[in-house]
Amino acid sequence: MKLYNSLFIGGVFLLGGLIFTSCRKEKNPTGNIIFQFSFFANGKPVQFDTLEYQNAAGNKFEINDVRCFISDVTLHKHDGSEQTLSSINFYHYFDSQISSTFSWDITEAIPSNTYDSVSFTFGFSNANNKTNMFVNPPESNMAWPVILGGGYHYMQLDMKYLDSTNYLQPFNFHLGKGQIYNNNDSIIGFVDNSFNVKLPNSSFVLQSHETKEIQIVMNIDKWFSAPNIFNFNNYNMMGIMENQAAQMMARDNGQNVFSIGYIK
Repeated sequence: MKLYNSLFIGGVFLLGGLIFTSCRKEKNPTGNIIFQFSFFANGKPVQFDTLEYQNAAGNKFEINDVRCFISDVTLHKHDGSEQTLSSINFYHYFDSQISSTFSWDITEAIPSNTYDSVSFTFGFSNANNKTNMFVNPPESNMAWPVILGGGYHYMQLDMKYLDSTNYLQPFNFHLGKGQIYNNNDSIIGFVDNSFNVKLPNSSFVLQSHETKEIQIVMNIDKWFSAPNIFNFNNYNMMGIMENQAAQMMARDNGQNVFSIGYIK
């Protein structure tokens, strides 16, 4: 009888301990997020190295490579507070030639909650855009010349287009720090051209133990259309890299470039 009672009491304590442990684990429920990144043009996945696109200025062009950084991804909660992701790896590099970069698994646990929207910094903020931050390719290949402000490109979008003489010309749509020049064409300052993107239709609910997959789409054709129209014939083969006015136009257009493909 004593053995039975001991076993019974022990079982009760064990069950109670398991229930307590389970409740304790669920006190702060969390989930995970995986971001998928895709390159689109005219509403469809990009067909690279094919001269099948035309911008709002009438330039026929092809897309060869796209490489970019996004950083400081933030989830905006229903109550107005924010959850900034990936304090360890605060950025991700996407490269159209490296399929493994299309997916970004946020390894940290994210509080289960209702989130109204997702935002991120395109490129790096000035505080984070440091020269020699990367020592290995492919990220190190994104270095922005020190003489032009240092740090890294936000994006390298390499293309070719048919110029006014119907000749296929290279065009580099590269975004990064801008320069301020004096009357002697000497650089006297630099401009942080990074910008915040708040993704439309990006609300979701993250349940406990759930992994949410979110597709971010870069609609490449929209870099050149609104609110500013880019005519490639107005630039040399170096594109817009040292042209702060063009960088500002691209920054404005960037607000319309990104969308949500799916959340599942």
